[in-house]
Amino acid sequence: MSGRPLHNRSIEVIDLIYQETDGNLPIVGVGGIESKETAWNAITSGASLIQLYSALVFNGPSVASSIVKGLKKNTKENNFSSISEAIGYKHI
Repeated sequence: MSGRPLHNRSIEVIDLIYQETDGNLPIVGVGGIESKETAWNAITSGASLIQLYSALVFNGPSVASSIVKGLKKNTKENNFSSISEAIGYKHI
């Protein structure tokens, strides 16, 4: 399995690792990262990096640009000065 079916479980694992390490371990968010929403979910759960694979296969390389633009918008809308401030935000 890869892609969308893994996203919910991936977020659960990111949450768990972030909480167990007090956010002191870099976490790579993988599994179902296919949109700005799923990327934002992984980052606010504690991922400091995200990986795309299935989204690139199914949506083409432009999906990366779309996600980056969406993350920039979410960063501004949430009054963060940078994306790094959003890492693990939902645990605050």
